[in-house]
Amino acid sequence: MNKIAEQIKKIRKAAMEPFEIRKCVNKIRVAKNSMVNEVIDELIAIGPDKAVPHLVKLLKDENNTVRLNGIIALGKIKSQSAVPHLIELVDDKVWFIREHAMSALGKLASEKAIPHLIRRMRDVSWSCTQAAGDALGMIKSEKAVPSLIELLNDKNFNVRLNAAKALGEIGSEKAIPYLVERIKDSVRDVRSSSVNSIGKIGTYTAIKELIKLVKEDDGYVRAPAIKIVEEYLKRFENERADPASKVPIPFALSHINPFEHPKSFVQLIEAAEKGKKKSNKHWKLTAKQLIAMERKFK
Repeated sequence: MNKIAEQIKKIRKAAMEPFEIRKCVNKIRVAKNSMVNEVIDELIAIGPDKAVPHLVKLLKDENNTVRLNGIIALGKIKSQSAVPHLIELVDDKVWFIREHAMSALGKLASEKAIPHLIRRMRDVSWSCTQAAGDALGMIKSEKAVPSLIELLNDKNFNVRLNAAKALGEIGSEKAIPYLVERIKDSVRDVRSSSVNSIGKIGTYTAIKELIKLVKEDDGYVRAPAIKIVEEYLKRFENERADPASKVPIPFALSHINPFEHPKSFVQLIEAAEKGKKKSNKHWKLTAKQLIAMERKFK
C-alpha cells in the first residue's frame, strides 16, 4: 500500500507542476522588486528548467518591469537554455534591460555571450559598460582577453577602466604588460584599476611589476601597489625554516622589506620563476644562504 501511495503522490505532484509553475510566473509578473527573489526560490524548488520557457515569455512583455523581473529570475535560475534569449536583450533599446541582461549572462557564465558583451563594452550607457565588463570578469574566459587588451586603448576612459577590471578578474598573465602600460593613463581611476588588476592576477610576474611601483610619486599607483605587496607577503608569515634543510624562496621573500630593497626582492622572484621552469633547481635556499641574506637586509 505504501508503494501505491507514493506513486499516487508522485502522479499528483507531476500533474500540479505546470499549474504551480504558471502560478509562480504570474506572481513574478506582478511582484514588487522586494518579492521577486522569494517567488524565484519557489520556482527553483519546483523545477527551474521547466520554468524557463514560461519565464522567457516575460521577456517579450510590453511592461519593462515585467521583462526586468523575468531577466532577474533567469539569472538566478542559471539555466543554460536561457542564454540565447538573454543575448537578444543585450541590444535592447532600454538601458536597464541591457544592463540586467548582461548581468544575468555573467551569472550563467556562458562563453557564447562573450562577443556580444565585448561589443557592449562601448555602450552609450556608463552602467551598461560596467555590466558588460563585470559579466566578462564572471565568465573568466581566456577567449575574451585579446579583445579586452585592445579595449585598454579605447578613447573612452570608462571603457579602459572596465576592460582593466575585467582582465584582473579573468586573471590572465598575458594581460600584465598591457596593464602596466595603463599605469601611465591620463585618468587616475584607470591607473589605480590597472594596478589592482595586476595584483589580482597575483603571479610572481605580476608581483614583480608591482614592486617597481612602490616608490611611485603617483599615490593612485603607489598606494594600491603597496597594499597588494603587503597582502602578498602575509601569505608567508607562518612559514618556518628548518636549519637542516633548504627553505622555499617565498619564505625568503617574507624576510626582505620590498620597499627598502625592491631590486633584491625582484631578484628572488625571478629565481622563483626559474625554479618553476627548471624542476625547482633554484626554488630553495640553504639555511646558510638565508642567514647571510638576513644579515644583508636587516
